[in-house]
Amino acid sequence: MTLGNRFVRLFTFLFAISSFVVPVHAKHKLPLPAQVLTAKTIFIDNQAGYASIGDKVYDELRKWGRYQVVDSPGKADIVLLLSAKEYLAGYTGNTVHNTTGTVNGSGQISSQTYSTGGSSAVYGGTTYITLIDPKSGDSLWQDARAWGRWKSATRGLVKELRDRVNEQEKK
Repeated sequence: MTLGNRFVRLFTFLFAISSFVVPVHAKHKLPLPAQVLTAKTIFIDNQAGYASIGDKVYDELRKWGRYQVVDSPGKADIVLLLSAKEYLAGYTGNTVHNTTGTVNGSGQISSQTYSTGGSSAVYGGTTYITLIDPKSGDSLWQDARAWGRWKSATRGLVKELRDRVNEQEKK
């Protein structure tokens, strides 16, 4: 086999693989609620257990410049909740009421409700960011990212939110 034939075969192989790879990276994203796009003020509720996580969010929001950070949920259009646990429902100021549960094979539900006030301990290596309507307690958007060694999960989540907002506004 000549060098030219090898090149053509390699090029053909790489082209064939890229046709499968490209669609995997193309994402269709659910539009953010209008409230996220129209909000002017945001309250950062750091229940992740570490001040540095809240500081990273504050720093990224300040660099972005889109939202004015306020000092209470009552003054905010949206609340950015930082947590090491998934938000389910029930935001009321500084207390989150979560319900967890399981469904067995017969369809029976076993649930438990618990409340946390203020900061809570970190139970895993994942940061959750949830945007919440402070009036209804409804989750407007949520994402999570596992902690990495070299990249900040928290900064990455805020940047992902920024990119989604910017992308949606361009449409």
